[in-house]
Amino acid sequence: MEILPLLRQVFYPHYGLPTDVPPVKVMLWGLFPTYYNMCRFGRHPWDALAGDEFMDRVQEEQVSAYPPEILENMRKASAMAELIAMEFGPKVYVTVVAADSFAGVGLCLKHRLRGDLNLIVDGNVVPLSRDLGELRSDYDIVRGYVEKAVQAVESKPLT
Repeated sequence: MEILPLLRQVFYPHYGLPTDVPPVKVMLWGLFPTYYNMCRFGRHPWDALAGDEFMDRVQEEQVSAYPPEILENMRKASAMAELIAMEFGPKVYVTVVAADSFAGVGLCLKHRLRGDLNLIVDGNVVPLSRDLGELRSDYDIVRGYVEKAVQAVESKPLT
């Protein structure tokens, strides 16, 4: 079995798709929880001693340290990304950018982002409601922006 095609598929999910229409870039920007994982070699003795539930408890403990607003922000972002990916498939490329990363700070300065969760579709900031429970109405707005961006990319003449 050749490893190179497998690595391309894992690290470049759009590799091998028709290149005449590039995917629309959708970025979710916000404060999200950070999970710290032990490497698999360091984890093996713990799994042998404490069972598989040990790592589940470690992750639950990490998550419980975050404020509920950040956890709700994470849930909304993951639901939004899942809905976008399910509806548009390979026409979009969804990335999540943490606000406390270098890329997140750069996006914040470039687009003047603030608040809990922001969405950027092809360089345009999509206005989202500040109420984290309003996923459905926000998704209808996002769908319109993504559809316009996909139509613009598909209608561009090939050079």
